[in-house]
Amino acid sequence: MLGRMESAYLGLLRVVILVAATLALVAAAILLVTAIPSVLTRVGVLQSQDQAHTLSEFISEQKPVEEGGEASPQAPEMIDPTIAKAAANFHSYLGARATTSRKEWEQGLQSAQNEMPAPVMQDYGESVLTLSEELLASKGKPLGEKRVFQLVEWHRQRFAASYEQRMAEKEAADAAFRFQVGAAFGAFMLFVLITFIFLFVRIERNLRVIKVEQTLYDA
Repeated sequence: MLGRMESAYLGLLRVVILVAATLALVAAAILLVTAIPSVLTRVGVLQSQDQAHTLSEFISEQKPVEEGGEASPQAPEMIDPTIAKAAANFHSYLGARATTSRKEWEQGLQSAQNEMPAPVMQDYGESVLTLSEELLASKGKPLGEKRVFQLVEWHRQRFAASYEQRMAEKEAADAAFRFQVGAAFGAFMLFVLITFIFLFVRIERNLRVIKVEQTLYDA
């Protein structure tokens, strides 16, 4: 009777161990798969795209015109060629409406670029150049100089906010990546532990059978 109960319990334990080991292995595989996008992003295969900050988006928000946003910072030592092109486009768009010289435009835009984090300084120059080209090609009612100043400041704020958002998302993704890798490792180690327990149970059963057979043979 006791032998049958022990066999039943061992059989149940065998099923539980197999199920637990399978679940641990599946969990490890799923966690590793979900970590693949983070790995691809880290190695540069996948890249997050910047949000567009366009003239139409600015106009659609109907942001009120603010006074006193025209102060030009001191000129930096060098002007980025991309910034120089953007400044020329803005100045050309304003034409006779301009009270700010092209040089002052260059200084202001270069100062804004210099305030950007180093990894996206060039990206900002290209983005503001695209904005200036879009403004120059626009066919709507011409914007006044204050409105153009406001457009450039709006673009700068949005670009900086997008970068900060990407950095926050990257930090969150890094934390999630570390958790996924750690959880996958833990699940795999659990699988290994359960497998060893299963092997130990099998070995113990086989040794018990050998001992019983040896006892019967000696008798």
